[in-house]
Amino acid sequence: MAAIGNRINSVLLVLVLLTMLAVLGVLATGVTGGPLDPPGPPGSTDSVRLPGTPISELPYTITESGNYYLTRNLTASSTGNGITISVNHVTLDLMGFTLDGNKVPIGSGSGSGIAQSGLIPLRYVTVKNGTIVRWGNSGVNLPETIFGRYEDLTLPFNGGFGPDGVGLWVGSGSIIERVEADHNAGDGIRVSLVGSGGGATGGAVRDSNSGQNGGDGLQLEDSMMIIDGNTFIKNGQNTGGAGIRISGSDNLIRNNLTDSNGYGIYLEAGDKHNEFARHRAWHNTLEDCHDLGFWDAAATDPYPNEWGTRRSWTVYGIVADYTTTTPWDAMLNFCGTTNPAP
Repeated sequence: MAAIGNRINSVLLVLVLLTMLAVLGVLATGVTGGPLDPPGPPGSTDSVRLPGTPISELPYTITESGNYYLTRNLTASSTGNGITISVNHVTLDLMGFTLDGNKVPIGSGSGSGIAQSGLIPLRYVTVKNGTIVRWGNSGVNLPETIFGRYEDLTLPFNGGFGPDGVGLWVGSGSIIERVEADHNAGDGIRVSLVGSGGGATGGAVRDSNSGQNGGDGLQLEDSMMIIDGNTFIKNGQNTGGAGIRISGSDNLIRNNLTDSNGYGIYLEAGDKHNEFARHRAWHNTLEDCHDLGFWDAAATDPYPNEWGTRRSWTVYGIVADYTTTTPWDAMLNFCGTTNPAP
């Protein structure tokens, strides 16, 4: 019995020692819980070298194709553009940082946050992941750049001094996703027609918001684009601006909301073969759907019967709160409310 008791005591002693060693190990490593507060804005990465070319000061001109990235928030110290791109095949990652044009007050300074050199068309430029704010002209000013990609950008309070004042201005065939453009002096987003026939096809504006801009929420001059899942609110209320203004053709416009703009949808002369589906137009001060291909030979329409011939519209499931007693009201209730969505 004495031997058994001694064994038990030995086992207990070993267990006690192991427990003490485990406690000492935890105390030595200083293990604590993580922070309860969310992290702040990104810190400078000036001392961290990533793949590509770092940009740590303004102004900066990109003259070679490749990848570029910001290392910290950058603020303009003089007039002129922040970053100028002069070559094809460029990816510019803002890394969550801000390009600040330093307009104090709003309206001073004439440069754009990101611009192209001259009017020679560029191709395959990507700008992503950051904020471009308070530039006297435009936030992104690349109207002659085709096949570009612009994603995860915030573009507020640009314009007021330069001739344009657009949040994001790009060329044909652009892919625009998750962009927030608000409180710009001109349009929030503008996609230009570059070259005869557009020069590019297959672009898109998706999952973006453009609101409280002085001009249009989206001005679409290009053709064969998809405009899907966007919100355009309070644009051009005092200037005759529109949530969506279209002068291009063969576009697909679906699942968007235009609310409290000057016009909800404004179609310019010359546009044709556009298709609208599941669009909502509410509370627009002038008209929810201006010239949406359903105008009859009224005195206000310079193109008699164009709704069924020249423009060849296809409209599904458009819903609007605009009411009227004019002749075109009988034709699909002005915004196609009697035509069910496919």
